[in-house]
Amino acid sequence: FYQRHLVLARAAAAARDKTLLWLLGTLTIPNDRWFSEVGIGNGHRVPCSWITLALLDDLREPIHPAKAKTPTQFRDRGRGIVSFRSGWDRDATYVVFDGSQRSPSCQGHDHDSCGHFSISALGERFAIDTGRYNMEQDQHNLVLVDGKSGRSTDGEWRASSHPGRLIDYRPGEFCDFAAADSSHQHNCYWARRHLGLVKGAGAPSYVWTVEDINKANDRAEFWWTLNTCPGNRIELFKSHATIRGQAHGKLLDVHFALPDPKAYPKPHTLSMSQDVVRVGSPKYMSDEEVCKNLAAFRGREHEMIHGRLWQRPRLIAKVGGYNGRFMSLMIPRSKGDKPAKVQRLPSLDNSLAVRIAFADVEDTLIWAYEHSLLEAGAVSARGQWVAVRRSRRNGRMLTHAGADLTALTVNGRAVPMGAT
Repeated sequence: FYQRHLVLARAAAAARDKTLLWLLGTLTIPNDRWFSEVGIGNGHRVPCSWITLALLDDLREPIHPAKAKTPTQFRDRGRGIVSFRSGWDRDATYVVFDGSQRSPSCQGHDHDSCGHFSISALGERFAIDTGRYNMEQDQHNLVLVDGKSGRSTDGEWRASSHPGRLIDYRPGEFCDFAAADSSHQHNCYWARRHLGLVKGAGAPSYVWTVEDINKANDRAEFWWTLNTCPGNRIELFKSHATIRGQAHGKLLDVHFALPDPKAYPKPHTLSMSQDVVRVGSPKYMSDEEVCKNLAAFRGREHEMIHGRLWQRPRLIAKVGGYNGRFMSLMIPRSKGDKPAKVQRLPSLDNSLAVRIAFADVEDTLIWAYEHSLLEAGAVSARGQWVAVRRSRRNGRMLTHAGADLTALTVNGRAVPMGAT
């Protein structure tokens, strides 16, 4: 961000936190129109200005967050924004989850972004925030009812007044979890999104979401959307999609799990598509001006990620049903790695369950909407959700998260408190 060298260096001095100096040198803006950048050693780059020169002695002593034991989870209670990461290495999976709360003390360029997520993994930006001039829900990584925003800005560039709310936040060693209520912004009877980041040895760290949307007690088409970095490519399959990153060619596999077809008078349906989206304030930012700005980034469109996203690819999964209740899984992998096998498991009514098989381990993820009965495959537990990781070689449970541990059984055997 602009003037980051002044802001972060000042904050590092005030808070006596030299990890902020690491952040200053790690963030970089290619072709910054304000300042060119210069390397100062250790792979760090800083803006070339008199401010940097004045701060140069301090900038030489950054501390890596891992050495400082900086937590990998963060929550801003007032703003309702959360970040989770699997670690501090360059290939870590990093997710930002937006509760879109409003502050009574200050109004800004508020967006209808409750439930939006951004994901980086393996050095790729897979799911992005679209930035300025993109206010409505249809400009964010959200579920759109019948493909439309719940509230309209009528093409103008103005703040969105309806708030969202962060309703849960539970960091954990194996799975971080958060949830948001976007009912006001969706203009629905209710709309809630739940998100988890699964971490740990044996598999890549991946993100899951569970949706719970009721528009008006009737069928609708729920568009699950993901805006990805310009330059990334989207490949569609019958029931899933794969995003190939522009930076290193790494991949993100996106899968979905729907309710049992017999659970409703008509089963839920799924179809995959993609499109290209431009800024969402056409009355303020004319198409002529958008084209002019796009031309300035020709050949390096991915650099728009550092400012306004004038145009970007979007993945869409259209789920038709009496409600928007379904699960998504976003699993990163390197080139040449075999994709995980994702299988929907039979489960109790009003619940969702999947099995995710990696090379060495197998995860079972179960979600219950109201009854807290988590029953699928070899796992039985009590709670809203449970994630269980087992060895594929011998079936032994390695770790778990989410459920009431006193009521968890695997393969019919009770799991003692604190067992691994």
